[in-house]
This record gives sequence, C-alpha cells and structure tokens, in this order.
Amino acid sequence: MKKSLIPEKPQSYPIPPFDELTVLIYGAPGTGKTTFCSKADQTLFLSTEPGTEFLEAASVPIYNWATYLEVLNELEIKKKAIIEGKAPKENWHFKSFVIDIVDNLSAQCRDFVCKRKGVAYPPTNDFGKTWAEITTEWREGLRRLMILGNVRFITHCTTQEVETQTDDGLNVEITRHVPTFFGSKPAQFLDGIINAQGFCAVNKKGQHCITFKQTATIAAKDRTDLLASYGTLPLDWTTVREAYAAKAAEVGKTIISRRSL
Repeated sequence: MKKSLIPEKPQSYPIPPFDELTVLIYGAPGTGKTTFCSKADQTLFLSTEPGTEFLEAASVPIYNWATYLEVLNELEIKKKAIIEGKAPKENWHFKSFVIDIVDNLSAQCRDFVCKRKGVAYPPTNDFGKTWAEITTEWREGLRRLMILGNVRFITHCTTQEVETQTDDGLNVEITRHVPTFFGSKPAQFLDGIINAQGFCAVNKKGQHCITFKQTATIAAKDRTDLLASYGTLPLDWTTVREAYAAKAAEVGKTIISRRSL
C-alpha cells in the first residue's frame, strides 16, 4: 500500500538555536542594531551603507547587486572546495551574514534587473513582468546566501497611523512603529522567511533594548513563541541567546542545530 503523505497526528519539530534563526532587526538610527548583530560568532557584514567600519566584525561593501553576486560566487566556491575536501575547514570563516541595510540591497536588485532590460524603472505597462523578474532575482539571491549560513537583516524604522479598537469598543488612531522595508514584493517575501522580527529602542533609563513581542504600537514577530514571552530584553546578543535557550528549556522545547558545513 502506498504510504500516505498526510501525517496521522500533529507533529512537533525541534527548533534551531537563536544563532540559527533568520532574523530582521529594525529601529531608529543609533539604537544599536548593527552592534547587536556584530556580536554573533563569525559574522560577515554585507554593508550597503557606511557604519560598520568600527565594528569588531568582518565587513565587505556592497556597491550594487553585481557586487553582491560576486561576493556570493566567491563564498560558494570556497565552501564547495571545503565540502569536496579540496580545502581545509579552517578556510571557512563565517557562520552568519548580516545585510545592513536590506532596503538598499533590494533597490540594487531592482536597478540591476532594470538595467538588464534597458529601462530606468519598472514600467507600468508591461503587466508586472519586470517586477516579477525583480522578485525572482531577489528570491534567488537570498536563497543562495541562506544556504551558505545564517542570515540577519537590518533595516530602519518608520511610523504609521493605524486604527485600532480600545477595550471599550472605541475606534482610535495610534502611531505604530514598523520597518522601513515594508509592503513591497521583496519585503513580503522576506516577511515570509524570517523566524523573528525585533524592534530596537532606547528606554527612559537610556538602556538599549529589543522586543520581539507584537503589540498595537510595535510590529514584531516571533514564530518560536520564546522571545516574545520576555517582552523586552537588553540589546545584547549573548543575553538574548541565553534567554531564548532558557525559555526553550522551561517549556520543554528541544533545540537542535540544523547547520553543518
């Protein structure tokens, strides 16, 4: 008898360590987003704007999408040589990659495709064909990077006026913090693949903090249901990593690394 593709009962899956989550970090300039991501082990920044020159982390400037593809090619060649035993594992220096900022990289991808098609900007009279090509190029570029290691995305913060309902049933307008990389097709694709979205800010005591808890005024996300339970955490990579692991142990979730060279 042919084995059924449909599971007979709900399944539980192990979750990856915090270092292996695909994360989007956003906040106002100066809130510590870049520094936070730089504290992860063996991180390479793909920098589309200045601001990483004083970090204790490797960084390569990404001037355009062609540069990004060139970096991808070089990394893929190095990793393939190691996997095939043609180079020692010590030649692979990076466990994770940070795109800082993702807005610029997306614009570079758009301009790359437009230049290839001989247009300055996606036309409105081609039934969305150019935007479809841009989305395909974008997805493939991110897919290749995510195969190479863990990926984090950094973007800035903006606000939106949104309508919400109070406990007594009144409709009121409030200001909501959202990422600047929001709403476009590339942003929608990214929203579908990230495991968590953290908002960085400075509290009244001058402390840099991060939250993964979705509220009426903050657009956040946590598919693991571990980080959001804390509300606010200090903006420190090690602290957040340990808090994640502690909560996993508390609720009985198994953490298993899914990464190998």
